[in-house]
Amino acid sequence: MERRLSGIFENPRVYKVTRLLILALLLIYAIGVSLLIDFYTPTKRLVTINGGEVKRVDKDGIISANNPADGPTRDVFFVFTSTEENTTLVYRNEDTGWGFPPYFKFNSADLQANINILDENKSAAIVSSYGWRIQMLSMFPNILKIQSDDALRWSIVRILFFTLHLVGFGLVAYRLRRWFLNRH
Repeated sequence: MERRLSGIFENPRVYKVTRLLILALLLIYAIGVSLLIDFYTPTKRLVTINGGEVKRVDKDGIISANNPADGPTRDVFFVFTSTEENTTLVYRNEDTGWGFPPYFKFNSADLQANINILDENKSAAIVSSYGWRIQMLSMFPNILKIQSDDALRWSIVRILFFTLHLVGFGLVAYRLRRWFLNRH
């Protein structure tokens, strides 16, 4: 088998195309894992709470005249915030339960009570959340924790996951480079 593979790689065009294909697949994999890490690891942001509301949702989204309930429903808290740069952010505050991602969050009602107190005082707070705001899909980041504004602003878990990902990607890239250099 080794002899047949080395015969294939003796052709410079096949070697170059194979090398580019492997590097492209590795790059696509690295970008995909980076996006998953960015989506599912908590981010922290300094915000001011401006209000909130509770909406009834089902599997298709917020229940309205255009989207009647067609299955089990649940209440979801929505929190309206603004940043220091005067950009508006909307978060959802929903239990994750035992499902994925495994944050085991069961305290959304208690968290909403704290959010209401912060809203009355109009004080700044650090919101820890995961997810992205994608308007076309009506996706909102989910609040995991809210702290006073003097708390730590960076996420150790996020830094750890990105560091492990970069180290792993670097090792794979190094091994592939050595493998390709040994072939020629």
